[in-house]
Amino acid sequence: MAITCDRCGREMDDRWRLEGEEGIGGCCPVCGNDLCAKCAGVCGENGECKLCLMPLEELEFALPLRVQKREKKEMPCSDCKRTCEETVDYEQRIWRSDDFGIDGKHKIRRYEISYVRQYSHGKYLFKTERYHTLREAFIEAYNTLKKMGFGERYGL
Repeated sequence: MAITCDRCGREMDDRWRLEGEEGIGGCCPVCGNDLCAKCAGVCGENGECKLCLMPLEELEFALPLRVQKREKKEMPCSDCKRTCEETVDYEQRIWRSDDFGIDGKHKIRRYEISYVRQYSHGKYLFKTERYHTLREAFIEAYNTLKKMGFGERYGL
């Protein structure tokens, strides 16, 4: 039976390793993900992955507030047929919402992180799912930015 890493999606062997990889991953007791050694990083004493070991403030500062990306220009010159590119900024936004249960007594707070195109409404680079804890939203945003190729540029 093949085990897949919940963060990068690649298959691991029975010892939580990718082909040709050193170190041992595992199942993080905090986030519950099956992680290869590369995604788990240096595990804590109880097997927590590097993102679950970080204090919330440090995890927040690991994410960039603004991301730049080259994109095809929406309305290039009307007289030319070239494809023009422009540099676009996406800003980080944190959405918080309070809901009340059916009985009106149980308060539920949810968090979502999105990167929205600057000076534009509704153009998203991505949105996370809505989570009960801010840590879960930060971890998904961190992993999404890394998968999109922003890891090296922003030190993720």
